[in-house]
Amino acid sequence: MWLFRKKKKIEKDTIIGELWENNFDRSDKNRFELEETEFFNAKLEDKSLKLTTNKRNVFVWSLNNVYRYKDFILDSSISICEKNDHSAAGILFRYADEFNYYYLMVSSKGLFRLDVVFNGSPRILIPWTSCNPESFSEINIRIIVHGTSIFLFLDNIWIGEIEDDSIDAGYIAFGGQNFSNKDT
Repeated sequence: MWLFRKKKKIEKDTIIGELWENNFDRSDKNRFELEETEFFNAKLEDKSLKLTTNKRNVFVWSLNNVYRYKDFILDSSISICEKNDHSAAGILFRYADEFNYYYLMVSSKGLFRLDVVFNGSPRILIPWTSCNPESFSEINIRIIVHGTSIFLFLDNIWIGEIEDDSIDAGYIAFGGQNFSNKDT
């Protein structure tokens, strides 16, 4: 009989199944990359991960590069700053590297879009489509991925689904895009 069992260490980059929650109230539990660059900042502030773009027309993200996920249900809340003229926020998933990933973005104009970037070439899966979120201060996103099926929900409303086999597993990230005519 063992009184103390040693917890099995899971190697970084492993594809795992887990229930993981992060409310960003403790920096030691955060898995997302925090950084400050010329183009953007990713930092923890007020129990949230805040991405701020510093230049116009940039696409930025903060990656959780601890474990990879294949099939998953991701629930998240995002918000879009109303001070910027035109921007978008969302989720990158099945992120293999900077040249291979999916992304779902919701824009400050009330539209959403799903793309895959494969070998550095973006391909539109669902073009900009009206979604009319209840509020830009809190948009609830649910992404369900099973095999080649991707199901999308905003504020608990189904907004689309698609079959695509471009990328089978990867990391997740929060993303932001600035379409503004000015630096922010």
